[in-house]
Amino acid sequence: MKNFLDKKGEFWFETNEEYKFCGKIIEKTDNFYLKTDIDKNIIIPKKHVTIVGKIRNRHITLYKCSLIANPLEKDFLVRYIFENYNNETKLKFNNINVMFHNLEEWIEKDSFDTTFENNTLIITPINKEISYKIEKGIIIFILYPSTTIKSNSFTIKNKYHIQLKYNSSQNFDEILKNIRSLKNFLTLAMYNQTNIKNIICYTNDSNKQNKINIYSKLLNYTP
Repeated sequence: MKNFLDKKGEFWFETNEEYKFCGKIIEKTDNFYLKTDIDKNIIIPKKHVTIVGKIRNRHITLYKCSLIANPLEKDFLVRYIFENYNNETKLKFNNINVMFHNLEEWIEKDSFDTTFENNTLIITPINKEISYKIEKGIIIFILYPSTTIKSNSFTIKNKYHIQLKYNSSQNFDEILKNIRSLKNFLTLAMYNQTNIKNIICYTNDSNKQNKINIYSKLLNYTP
């Protein structure tokens, strides 16, 4: 939901936790930006810096930030936003969920069971998982029902997401390469362009799964 946008927060560079500054993340059609009140005399770390912070007690990690060339301001172009994440020096995950556009249309078959009982048609959505081994783990195609309730209707649709489960934690940049390779494969298989809807990563913290939303305008960019 990106509830952190356009709200002031406290930030710091991962290489300099002692210096804190105020900032606000804004979204434009081309990218995300961090507007700051950094002291003009502060030396900014090198390109692709990681900035960490809190907005209303929500942990935020801004990855691959670049200082905008403007002598009057010290604002940053933000490549990737990790919401609900404060392990800024790691950026490693082993459990990732990815949703793609058009994937449901491509695989939408045999997704409901139909039976008759007492002259009544009963439609039951199917939960299904299909897994494939990869070099460092497995890829799982997961089919699950999604329900929409309105005042005068009840809708059930089946949706797919793809889960990447690695044997050990992988760097985010390496994970992103794998996801883009998967995107290219799906585009070829569907004979139609597909794009990444969203990426959700999970970390284990005291045996509890922490959900981390990732936002970027570059998810579908192929370098």
